[in-house]
Amino acid sequence: MSNGIAERQNRKENLLKIVAIKNLNNRARNLVKLQIFLVSLPVMVATITVITKTISPEIAIVPPLLGFIVTLSNFILIYPKISQIRIKAFLIQQDFDCDVLELPWNRIKLEKPKSEDINSYTLKYLEKDPDLGKIDACYPLSVTRVPLSVGRIICQRKFLGGDSRVRKKFIRSVKLLVMVLFILSVIFATLNSFTIFQFLSNLLLPFLPAAVFITKLIQDNSNSINRSMVLKNKIENIWDEILLSGVSDEKLFRLSLKIQDELFEKRKIDPVILNYFYEKFRDELPSSRYTPDNMVEEYLSQD
Repeated sequence: MSNGIAERQNRKENLLKIVAIKNLNNRARNLVKLQIFLVSLPVMVATITVITKTISPEIAIVPPLLGFIVTLSNFILIYPKISQIRIKAFLIQQDFDCDVLELPWNRIKLEKPKSEDINSYTLKYLEKDPDLGKIDACYPLSVTRVPLSVGRIICQRKFLGGDSRVRKKFIRSVKLLVMVLFILSVIFATLNSFTIFQFLSNLLLPFLPAAVFITKLIQDNSNSINRSMVLKNKIENIWDEILLSGVSDEKLFRLSLKIQDELFEKRKIDPVILNYFYEKFRDELPSSRYTPDNMVEEYLSQD
C-alpha cells in the first residue's frame, strides 16, 4: 500500500520548492547575522572609547547616536525585509505541503506562489546539482505505509517536531548571556570608577540596540512556542482519537485542512534561529513518541 506521498514529494517541481525554501531561509539568516553585527557595533565602539580613554563630549555621543541609528534601521529596513523573505518561504512551503499531501489550496486566504518565482530562487543551486540528487526528502518513507488521511496528520505533526523545546533552550541561553553581559558591565564600570552619567553614556545606552533586539527575539520565540504547543496538543488529541476509536477519512481531511492553515499562521510568526543553535539544541532533545516512524508503527500495531 502506498499513499503517494513519497512519489509526489520527489517530483522535480516539489524538489525545486525545497531548494527555494532553503535559499530564502538562508537569506533571512544572513540578515539576522547582519543584525547581530549591527547591534554589537555601538557596544564595540563604546568599549574602544573607554579603553582608550577618549571620553570627550564629542566622542561620547557617538555610541548612543550609532545605537539609535541601528535600532531605527532594524525596525524600518531589516525586520520588514526578513518578514517579507520568510513569508515567501512559507507560501512555498504551504504549496509543497498541499501538493504532496493532496490538500486544496486556500485561494481566499493565500496567494499561490508562481512557478517562475520559485525557479528564480533555485538557479544557483541547479548549477551544482542539476539532477537534484542531493535534496533530502521532507517526509520519511515510513509514512507511505499508512492511509493518506492518517499520513497527512503524521506529516503535519512532524513539522512541529521539537520546535518548542529548541526555542525554549535558545531563550534560556539568550537570557543567560544577557545576565552575564550586564554583570560584566557593572563590574567593568565599578573597577573604572564610572559615574552614573559615564555608565549610562558609555555602557548602557550603546547596549540599547542589543537589548531591544534580544527582547524582541525572546518575545517572538515565546509567541512561537505558545502557538506551537497549542497546535501540538490539538494534533496529539486527534492522534489519540485515531488510535482509540478511529476517525473517518472525511473528518481527518477537514481536520488536516484546518491544521495546515494553522501551520502557516504559526510559521508566519516564527523568528529565525541560526543553524548553529538549531542543530546544537535539536541534538540535545530527548526521543519522542511523535516522530513519524513511531507514529506509523503505533498506528499499524493497533490492527
